[in-house]
This record gives sequence, structure tokens and C-alpha cells, in this order.
Amino acid sequence: MEGLVIREATEADFDNIVNFVANHFVPFEPLNTAINVCPPGYRIPYWDEWIRVRMDRKGSINFLAHDVDNNILGVVIAPTVQGEEHIQEPEKDVEEITKRVPAKLQAVFDFLGWFDQKAMLKDAREEDPPNLKRLEYAILTCRADRRIPGLGSALSKQAIITLKN
Repeated sequence: MEGLVIREATEADFDNIVNFVANHFVPFEPLNTAINVCPPGYRIPYWDEWIRVRMDRKGSINFLAHDVDNNILGVVIAPTVQGEEHIQEPEKDVEEITKRVPAKLQAVFDFLGWFDQKAMLKDAREEDPPNLKRLEYAILTCRADRRIPGLGSALSKQAIITLKN
């Protein structure tokens, strides 16, 4: 991973990160691909806002990796939550087209919510404090057209180290 920089993302990076996710995650993530959530070249405004809400959240751990030319190669967006706390979702409004959640995207959210609930129950330990702080990995993705072995792991490690500090 020579010539690569991993750094904390700033608010000035957020628009570029939203664009990066739209280009390298949304059209290629396996579940999204399986049900054709959003074909390459198209955007879902609600999805963009969903990502931004997580990056903007107080305590969110956001890192990006870039090359020497400042091209983004990977990102991790990992808001922190404590105990039973939940992230306030973006406003939904069926009357305003940009605030609608397409049915296929809602199906993904429903599945991930179900999965998260089952995983949290399975992972719960009696010794865990009721206000346990944890990462909610929202997005971990790298360029779809340029694989860099170990980059996703390096981004994840950085998020975990930051949470522990």
C-alpha cells in the first residue's frame, strides 16, 4: 500500500465521499446488485442523505484513503452509538420525490435491520455495560475498479483504534 495515505475525513471531504460511495459501492455491492437497487450512473437522493447523516453524526468515525494525487481509494463511515441509542434517519416524505425511499432500497434497509437485530442479540454478553459504545459500520468500501489488497482491513483497523482511544 505504498503511496497511500489514510486520514480522518473532514466535513470538506463529505461531498466527495458521497460521490465515491455512489460510484463504487451502490452499483456494485452484492445485495444492491442482486436486486438492482440503483443502476450505475443513477443516484438515490435519500441514500446520499442517509450517508451524510451518518458522517455528520457527533462521534462518527470517518476515514478515507487516497493516493498521491488525492484520488479517493477507499472510505469507512462508522458512526458510534451507545446502549440502545439509534441513529436518527433522514426525513422521509412520499410527497417530495427526493425524500422518498425507493422500495428496493427499503428492502435492503429492512434486511440489514433484521440482521443487525439478530446479530446484536447473539453478540450480547451479560458483562457488557448497558451503555456499551460500539461502531455501527455504515459503509466500508474501496474502488470498484482498482483492488488494493488489505485496504479495507486497514480502514477498519483505523476506525477501531480511533474508537478505543
